[in-house]
Amino acid sequence: MIPVKTMNGARETGPDLSALPPLKRGTIFLVLEERPTIAYLVLRKMMNRSAENDTTDTNQTDRKSEINSLIITRQFPPDLAKVQDLGTIPIHWLTTNLRQDQLTISPSAIPRLNLLMTDFIQTPSEGTAIVDCLEYLITQNSFEAVLRLIQAWNDKIVGTNKRLLLTVDPLTLTMQQLHLLKKECLELNLQ
Repeated sequence: MIPVKTMNGARETGPDLSALPPLKRGTIFLVLEERPTIAYLVLRKMMNRSAENDTTDTNQTDRKSEINSLIITRQFPPDLAKVQDLGTIPIHWLTTNLRQDQLTISPSAIPRLNLLMTDFIQTPSEGTAIVDCLEYLITQNSFEAVLRLIQAWNDKIVGTNKRLLLTVDPLTLTMQQLHLLKKECLELNLQ
């Protein structure tokens, strides 16, 4: 287990990712957790692996910012970037408070979310995206609308160099909804 810094600065214990095998490319992973912690640990681990494997660049901080990643979140982007050490990864804030100083998307803008993820998936480089706010998307739309969105992403991600980590608190879903999500995603269970 490794310490994880939370938004309020407190430390809690997270899973030990030292033995994390490489995640299969072209796959959507479902991370069942109350708060999005594991997904960010996995992303940082993958960023560090990529930086370690690049022997031509000795500056790992710069290398981290070059890794093709995308985050869609309910958390305030500057706070999330600082706490999770995300460098310059684009963080799109899912909120009804559309602001000019942040990358914001309305939770009801499903076509825009789909376009954003499609553009990310279609870039040829290897990369990882995180969507840590499925519960919010479901409450602002419907489970069926969000499931259709995930199914569309699943159709597009197969055969690419991308990975998508979706986090959701399983207690916010019915058993049927959880099973439908598991049909579209591989469950990433590290606890």
